[in-house]
Amino acid sequence: MMIAHSFPKRSGSVPRTVLAGLAAWLALAGPALAVSSPWSASMGGKFRLVAAGGKTTADGRYLAGIQIALAPGWKTYWRSPGDSGIPPRFDFAASSNVGSVEVLYPPPVRDYDGFSTTLVYKSDVVFPLRIAPKDPTKPVLLTVKAEYGICEKVCVPAESEATVFVSPKSHADAETTGLIDTALRRVPAALTAADTKAGRGVKSVTFDAETKRLEIEVGFASTSGKRDLFAEGPESWYLGVPKPEAGKDAKAGGGRYGLSLASVPKSARLKGTKLTFTIVDGKTAYQQVWRLE
Repeated sequence: MMIAHSFPKRSGSVPRTVLAGLAAWLALAGPALAVSSPWSASMGGKFRLVAAGGKTTADGRYLAGIQIALAPGWKTYWRSPGDSGIPPRFDFAASSNVGSVEVLYPPPVRDYDGFSTTLVYKSDVVFPLRIAPKDPTKPVLLTVKAEYGICEKVCVPAESEATVFVSPKSHADAETTGLIDTALRRVPAALTAADTKAGRGVKSVTFDAETKRLEIEVGFASTSGKRDLFAEGPESWYLGVPKPEAGKDAKAGGGRYGLSLASVPKSARLKGTKLTFTIVDGKTAYQQVWRLE
């Protein structure tokens, strides 16, 4: 799911006079300008901002990324953490010359601890950012204040803050550009009509009133690579993790999953509600919106 974050300016944002001074400094700095923030260390990992640098994309946006590097044995959570956990929260309100920031999420992996299943990242993760400047001719001061969970045997909340400057004169750094490009390739793409025609994606979703579960049939292109399914609903809903139903493969290249709705608010109306499915299909990931019948 692509989530756009657009925050009103707060009293703590950078004054225009400061930004004007930065613009002059950036003009002098030229290609030597750094495109990553210093690392901010926390228990079990570290945090920074990286930017691709250089010109904007075809739609007038800058590319950047939030990078969390994890120590061996540690993990952090996806935007929908599963049975428990702390989803990441990113606040860009202290930025200047920023109209909006779109945060993209690579797919997670399952982590079962013997009691519950969470959706996590177990190694370094980069969340790509698409930044729309208010004025593309002026530099962007991108500041993020982040809250996220980081866990080994116990989980601790972490808070980090980082800032980068981006302008048309920024140096296009090979390392940071590579990090962002790799992360963008992992972000789920929207499922297309051609994918559906080829048998990929969710094929059917049925509700079993007796068990209060959704039965989900999924088609995969990959029969040997990693395959998985994650689900998200309205913010007021709690959805766990879809469980593969052993021995219920629909056919070669397909599978079935069960998803409990026992924790969904009793007042919730199922019919017409949209669910967002993230489908991991080998080295490719898709995103598909499904309206319940």
